[in-house]
Amino acid sequence: NEQEAAPPKKPSNYFFEKRDIQETYLHFNYLTAGLKFEEENAALDILSDHLGLGMSGLLSQELREKKKLVYGVFAHATKYSDAGVFNINTSTKDPEKVRETVLRVMNELEKDFNKKAVEAMKMRTINNYKLINSVNPISTRPLGEEFVLRNRMYTIDEHISALEKVTADRLMEVTKKYLTPENLFLVALGPRDIGGFSLTFS
Repeated sequence: NEQEAAPPKKPSNYFFEKRDIQETYLHFNYLTAGLKFEEENAALDILSDHLGLGMSGLLSQELREKKKLVYGVFAHATKYSDAGVFNINTSTKDPEKVRETVLRVMNELEKDFNKKAVEAMKMRTINNYKLINSVNPISTRPLGEEFVLRNRMYTIDEHISALEKVTADRLMEVTKKYLTPENLFLVALGPRDIGGFSLTFS
């Protein structure tokens, strides 16, 4: 069994910096577990693709296709030796609406975790991972980064095996544990301060 992981403490949940630009850049950052928690990190990889992989990603559907609020939105799970970060990044002229939409999507994320949907999410991530590693030599860079962090090569097959083992219960667990307003640090760069966010979703 994996050891219990706990996100590091953070001093504040919001940072704003005024920039003389037309759009506001929003960076949603959730603190997550370190590199050794492979099962949790595999689940976070699947969730990042579910939310932000291509035009069919959940956030792209909500923010771009339905509400026309952004041009692009991206999600990524990054792992380090002692902690990790789950990022959602976008830019918009209506940051308040984007902020509230992202928080609503994250709050309702668990409704997608039925068995059929989870299997589809897993296969999408696995197939995308295989495709990237088969056609793009630059994609070997993460393997070198893994070697530095783990002091050994973490192979493509190992990662695929970890993804295949992810269950609906595991997705539910990491969502409740890490992808919450209490664990979010929001960074906004733009022409005006949007005033942070509420820790209680309404």
